[in-house]
Amino acid sequence: MTMIITLLIGTLGGAMAFLLNLPIPWLVGSLLVMLLCRKVKSIKAPPKVFSRWMRVVLGIALGAAVAQSLKGFNQSFVSLLFVVVAFVCFVTVAGYYYFKRLPGFSNVDSFMSSLPGGLTFLMSLSDDLGDRFPKIALIHTIRMVFLILCFSLFAYIAGVEEASTSIDTTFAITLDPLLWQVFAFAFVMGAVSDRLNIAGGHIMFPMIASAVFYAQGWIVVPVPEVLQTLAMITFGVGIGCKLNNVSLHEFKPYVKASLLFTVFAMAIALFIAVGLGSAFNMHYFLFFLALAPGSIAEISLIAIALGFDVGLVAVVHTCRYLFIMFIGSIGMNFLLGQETQKSKNEISA
Repeated sequence: MTMIITLLIGTLGGAMAFLLNLPIPWLVGSLLVMLLCRKVKSIKAPPKVFSRWMRVVLGIALGAAVAQSLKGFNQSFVSLLFVVVAFVCFVTVAGYYYFKRLPGFSNVDSFMSSLPGGLTFLMSLSDDLGDRFPKIALIHTIRMVFLILCFSLFAYIAGVEEASTSIDTTFAITLDPLLWQVFAFAFVMGAVSDRLNIAGGHIMFPMIASAVFYAQGWIVVPVPEVLQTLAMITFGVGIGCKLNNVSLHEFKPYVKASLLFTVFAMAIALFIAVGLGSAFNMHYFLFFLALAPGSIAEISLIAIALGFDVGLVAVVHTCRYLFIMFIGSIGMNFLLGQETQKSKNEISA
């Protein structure tokens, strides 16, 4: 019952933002209303299983866009991925030294906090990170909240036209038998990834399966917009509730550190995005989203709400996420090994 009340309040916040013509209304509105209702006892984050299935829904929605974007795959796209990898490496290295200096984090904490868009990856490593996990997760959560609000404001100032829609289309449901077969298959893949504890699998696997279905022409009907809207509300509510459970006064230094680093990372992303927009003769805001140091789910939802090529954004974020998983695992294990060896040397001394 508590979850239903929370989602209803989040939906009300999204609807108010929609009526006020705010950018990314369902995501921003539900997030803001959760922050305003911080002390309301009946507010509780949706259970993890619900959020996971919303990620599956998002993965299916992204699949159609990914299939469309990959049709235009060429050598220039490969060069874009090299730029993205270079951006990830630069931001991670800069963040590593930044977090070691400002909040005085350890080597492991600094490295994991600096990964641009690694919150989902962090969730899969919560047991390995132990007591340090809440602090690192807070850094990434604050970053994600700032990104959502910042992109909303930036889109408004930059005059980015949002995808035209109405309440009727927002809550329209398309009952297509083939589409629901795709959903059934994707949910099975999501369950498999859950069983195997594969980081990001709830989005990646359904997205790949959906992309194949759409690319082969086996299905042409888009995912009902009501499900995409529900995903936005769920993520907005979930992120807002995470902050509601945190004593911001106690973690004030971490909040400040996260915000400053996010501003730095976004400034670099914007600088590169303007250059890429000129080189590819495309709107720079598309590349700004592709480089944004956030998680694939939330950034993709922003791209959907703003009417950009979410397929390109999703493909770039997927490649970046896989790279983050690779360097994140190697870096974390290396630094944890160093930390353990240092402790042994201190004991033996």
